[in-house]
Amino acid sequence: MKQVLFINPNRDTFSNPTLVAVLDKMILSKKLKVTILTPKQVIDAPSHLNEINFIDLPDFSVNWSKKVKTWFSKISFLIKLVRFCQKNKIKDIVGIDPVGLIYAGRIKRILSSLNLHYFSFEIFFRDEVKNLDYYRKIKEKEVYYSKFIDFLLIQDEVREQLLVQENNLNPTNFKTFLIPVSPNCGLIEGDNRSQWRNKLNIAENKIVLLHSGSMEKWSGGELIIKMLESGLAENQLIVVHSKSEFDLENPIHSKLLELEQQGFPVLIHKTRFSDYDEYLSFLHLADFGLVLYEKDSSTPYTGRNIEEMGLASGKFACFMSQEIPVVALNSRIFKELNNKYNFGFVIENLSEIKLINLNEDFKSHTLNLYQHELNAMSLVEEYCYSFYSNKNELLK
Repeated sequence: MKQVLFINPNRDTFSNPTLVAVLDKMILSKKLKVTILTPKQVIDAPSHLNEINFIDLPDFSVNWSKKVKTWFSKISFLIKLVRFCQKNKIKDIVGIDPVGLIYAGRIKRILSSLNLHYFSFEIFFRDEVKNLDYYRKIKEKEVYYSKFIDFLLIQDEVREQLLVQENNLNPTNFKTFLIPVSPNCGLIEGDNRSQWRNKLNIAENKIVLLHSGSMEKWSGGELIIKMLESGLAENQLIVVHSKSEFDLENPIHSKLLELEQQGFPVLIHKTRFSDYDEYLSFLHLADFGLVLYEKDSSTPYTGRNIEEMGLASGKFACFMSQEIPVVALNSRIFKELNNKYNFGFVIENLSEIKLINLNEDFKSHTLNLYQHELNAMSLVEEYCYSFYSNKNELLK
């Protein structure tokens, strides 16, 4: 059985729909054995992925200190990884995001016969990190090691072009797979709307605008506060479900809790879901999903990487899969997709929300978009096939 090593420095492996879909397909194929080098995860692996072998990724920097004595632990760990690959006859290594690529690339430099795969979910831009010493060094190393990749997995053509430009890559040197961040799921059947509204004591005649996911400036937190303070229509309610517990030290979190206590039309749902199907059923309480990505230049993760989110938005894909229309802030891809499929409203600024008809029906359009643009399973199958096909044939 062929073995694959994933290196993921992030803690969200099993809340990333693309990673879950790829791992599902690999495990079910019975042709691939998977090892993941990663820190402790926020969400544990689902039971059907119990065949995955996990190795703990220690918390150490990819940058080299001027203190030579700090190098030994890094060199020792790299030697262990190389020996692990040799012992287990690993032929493919997957680096996830810039830091994962750097570790994977170091192994590739030693074991040149390895196929190096790069999963890019976050793009660092050189002009945004040039004055941030830590991230600038990571970007420089990412640019260097990306020259050795054999396969690139990224979400859409726009993000591919941006990465190629930022890393000075020649696309003819590797095979690219465009796979959106999207759940592998069907439409959750049943009267989920009424069930969840009854559970949360929301009247049937309320028009619910739902925010789901991280609650920060880059994900629309400040914009939602402005919407509430400027006033919603009498029959409108904003429901917020955060991916993590609210933190009173976070000014956006504390302000939303304050507005809820003061009687503003906002409901904060704090309970975690038992599984992904329960989460998808929860989305049905909404009349519209809010996809309000806003560029925040305070970190390299939330600047142009968010401005050019495109099909890296799992939130958008989840709404589309469950026939929930969306109100989205303008971006290149959202505007193009809405012109083609009419999935809801793409607005330039918050004032436009008061001008749009939130009673309009978009359900058939959203599912059509999901099926034609976001249903990633055939793309995932094509990618996984590359692990036991002739690489040279794929690159033709």
